[in-house]
Amino acid sequence: IFMGPDYWGYVINVENLLDTTQRLNPASFRLDGTRAVGASRWEIAARPQTAEQTIADEHKTKIYIITKSLRR
Repeated sequence: IFMGPDYWGYVINVENLLDTTQRLNPASFRLDGTRAVGASRWEIAARPQTAEQTIADEHKTKIYIITKSLRR
């Protein structure tokens, strides 16, 4: 979490442990006062079955959420 004077930022590590590809919905990550939601990828691959898939890390992503500070 990053806490600044006007905005707070959250970084969430996401990992798909299911056997199917998942599409992430940005609306599901909204918090009160959300200004922006971003991700390194919005579709994450199924759980890796091979060493190459594990190394590729396509089953993981990071979600970035910027919200208005509650201090104001």
